[in-house]
Amino acid sequence: MPDDVIAKESSVHFALLITGIMNTSAAVPFLVIFLYRGETIKRQNVSVEGGGEKKPTILPRHIEVIVLCVFLLNSFVATAFIDLFPSLLTTFLMEVGMTQQVGSNLTSAYFALYAVGNFLMIFCSIYIALTKIMLFSYAGTSFLLAGVILCTIFPNEVLLSALVSLCGLSTAVIIPTIYTWINEHVTPVTGKIASGLLISGSLGISLNPLLAGYLMESYTPMWFIYLCLSKTVICTMLFIIALLLTKRFSTVKETNAGLKEDETNEIAEGQISISTYLNGKLQNTYECTHF
Repeated sequence: MPDDVIAKESSVHFALLITGIMNTSAAVPFLVIFLYRGETIKRQNVSVEGGGEKKPTILPRHIEVIVLCVFLLNSFVATAFIDLFPSLLTTFLMEVGMTQQVGSNLTSAYFALYAVGNFLMIFCSIYIALTKIMLFSYAGTSFLLAGVILCTIFPNEVLLSALVSLCGLSTAVIIPTIYTWINEHVTPVTGKIASGLLISGSLGISLNPLLAGYLMESYTPMWFIYLCLSKTVICTMLFIIALLLTKRFSTVKETNAGLKEDETNEIAEGQISISTYLNGKLQNTYECTHF
């Protein structure tokens, strides 16, 4: 150690203490949910045993497995992209001529719009179908990243800053809607399915430093954006594959469970009401009489 360097005692334990307190406080709501979850499960089991209605299977078993595998790969790529973009954004912007302060500000703007996107998703999901939201998110992110590439090739810092910030808005809904879409169109998201999606996403994140670092160091920093755009396009293709499979092989399992007393009496008297559902939506209703 040089003579002019004075060693000082660090106080890093305060930072670790604050982090530990924050993590513990964040875990309290989950602890409360866990304590009440057992009673909720008992009530649900009693309801099912007493003749409660079960959700019909809408996909053949092998197609359901294929779609889930597609979404595991989707989660792998999507989570890797969502982690990669803000992690190396400041480094990339400094490489293209911006200052570190500007890069940090744009990273903060990205996360701010990311939070806004998650908040708006609460209301948009009520009026807009999840499929349209996901397609819009993937298409919008691809368009914005293509714009970032053009603004880098033909320098325009103002437009580049706007596009980078808006990426936070378009990517915010990707991960939450994966879970919701699976639950709505494929199968209920159980603990095993959620764990599989989280594990695949974590594996994608673990490969980011190796792949992005190698490409940016060996070739050009522009590979950061090329990699982000490639991952977005791959996610779009995977989602379209899953969408086509569910559209092609969706079926309805007819069941008499959950009929109201009046409806049961009508059937006994000869009045039968037949409703046709496709992908969970009512298509047609027919009434007929038998003797």
